[in-house]
Amino acid sequence: MCGIAGFLGPEASEHVLHDMMSTMLHRGPDGQGVWTGADDNIALGHLRLSIIDLDHGGQPMTSPDGRYVFVYNGEVYNYAELRGGLEQQGWQFRTDSDSEVLMAGLILEDTGFLIKTIGMFAFALWDRKEKELLLARDRMGIKPLYYTLSKQTGLVFSSEFKALVNWLPNGASVNPSALDDYLTLRYVAGPKTMVAGINKFPAGHWVRLGYDEILSGSFQPVRWWSMQFNSTGPAFTRAEDEELEFLLEDAVRLCMRSDVPFGAFLSGGIDSGVVAGLMARHHGQAIRTYSIGFEGEEDELAEAAQVAHALNAKHSEVVMRPEDLRSLPDIVHRIDEPFPDPIVIAMDMLAARSAEDVKVILTGEGADEIFGGYVHHPHMQLFDCISKVLPKWLTGTAGAGVNLIPIALLDAMVDYQVKPGKLGRDRLAKIVVNLPDKARRYLTYVGLFPEDLREVLVSSTFHPGQGEATLDRVSRTLSVCEQDGVHSFLDQVMAMEYETWLTDNILFKQDKVLMGHSLEGRVPFCDHRLVELAAKLPLGRKLKRGRNKIALRDMATKILPSLPQIGKKKAFMIPMNGAWGGVLREMAGDYLLSTRFRQSGIFCPKTIDKLLSGFPSSTLLEGKQILALMMFAMWQDRVLIPSA
Repeated sequence: MCGIAGFLGPEASEHVLHDMMSTMLHRGPDGQGVWTGADDNIALGHLRLSIIDLDHGGQPMTSPDGRYVFVYNGEVYNYAELRGGLEQQGWQFRTDSDSEVLMAGLILEDTGFLIKTIGMFAFALWDRKEKELLLARDRMGIKPLYYTLSKQTGLVFSSEFKALVNWLPNGASVNPSALDDYLTLRYVAGPKTMVAGINKFPAGHWVRLGYDEILSGSFQPVRWWSMQFNSTGPAFTRAEDEELEFLLEDAVRLCMRSDVPFGAFLSGGIDSGVVAGLMARHHGQAIRTYSIGFEGEEDELAEAAQVAHALNAKHSEVVMRPEDLRSLPDIVHRIDEPFPDPIVIAMDMLAARSAEDVKVILTGEGADEIFGGYVHHPHMQLFDCISKVLPKWLTGTAGAGVNLIPIALLDAMVDYQVKPGKLGRDRLAKIVVNLPDKARRYLTYVGLFPEDLREVLVSSTFHPGQGEATLDRVSRTLSVCEQDGVHSFLDQVMAMEYETWLTDNILFKQDKVLMGHSLEGRVPFCDHRLVELAAKLPLGRKLKRGRNKIALRDMATKILPSLPQIGKKKAFMIPMNGAWGGVLREMAGDYLLSTRFRQSGIFCPKTIDKLLSGFPSSTLLEGKQILALMMFAMWQDRVLIPSA
């Protein structure tokens, strides 16, 4: 686990690389190196967080014949199994690192070797003879890779966004299409980033190019892995159920490979509980587990402690207090891109505590995406069923009827910690009206800022319609899924969310927060073997009669019968009432009322004043809207246009 940076262009130099790497020293506190090929306008840099083969495996790594130079961020978990086949082809290993295994496989078998890997990575391999650079990213995009490309500067790439901001020929400016994503989906879907001209390298792709291709503007990544959710196939057999269990257990086993101490994040939910349970089964001694809660608020510390006790784990707890919210600006700087959820503060505190003991953390991220674990998944299925029986001409009338439902009755019908209230009823009415349009229906449900609010929030001078709008992209993606034979709307949604929500939200957040504390995060539920099989699960093995993640729950009872009964998952969110709300209101005023923010010309001050007037006594949704704007303002200050 490391950080990489590279420059293929006229200004490539050791000095340039060191400047870029200085912005992300937290990614590699155990060593750094730079290689330059001055005659070829190429420079590669690496920051190392030592996990495997601590004494060797430094980078940039050069092949024995000197032809290839390699920098790599990630872990290939099955490197030991792959090593023997490469030795049979004549490779003589100089280290015991997974880095050399990946480099050797690419040299001997080219990009076809990627299919054999189990793990996470972003890498660059320079061929000094052919003068070509090979870039690639893992299947799910667990490890980040950003780039900017222009004829003036060439190709510049890095593990973090901040390292590229100064290499934009025309300066840094907010991407209107990305802002539309941010305000709607709560994240920016790749390949965009919030800054025009900086892109995310697509997950599951590789590209090979030389300096001539850069000058001609040619940059066409090739997809080397793809996956579809399709639950309409034949029912799972017992053998396939057993294979699903085996793959989950094997994924955890592989993720425990490490030459340094490791542990697990543990909540009161089933995902992290299963991961921790399987770790305990395969580890010869007590595992370390870490949980976080909120002072004076409902949380899952008690449930997590119960699971830890059953596993005989060395358990540590962190309690977050209202004053801890004031660390948010520093965290926004570390996470690199704007991210509209203050829960990163809790994750940051948990990562900081874990880093005192371990260098590797296993988490349960990715389970909800493959087993149907999100609150909106059964609702998407229900709305789709209704759309097929409710005539289009009746949707407007039905929507008006929803607005007649007493709010108290609607709140009583919703089995969730936070009740919908009037805003929730208004949103439900709009969903019913939009039933015939799958993309609008989906975005009306999940959107942070509804379309009518975005229209008065974003300044007319900013031209938010530039580029592909979020609605157009979602509509296109759902249509492509249907054309590819994925007919279930829920499968289409899950396929889309797996490529965007998981990669650009969940995994992005984990990488940036954990690496901010030089901590490697591993995600067994993102093992591609498990993902490919789970994607074919019949819907009845995911959602049934109000229960979700059926297949995972069944596996948990068989694999881990000694675990206590894991109850319903509680919402993991920062409180916005009482003392918590007071601190947030003060911070929101500092940023959203600042001259710098208001003069940026992106948002309408009158709309922001109206939103602020009810905070923090606003509804949960309104509070999240304020926090999203506040974190965007912090990002502008700390990353986009930092103070001199």
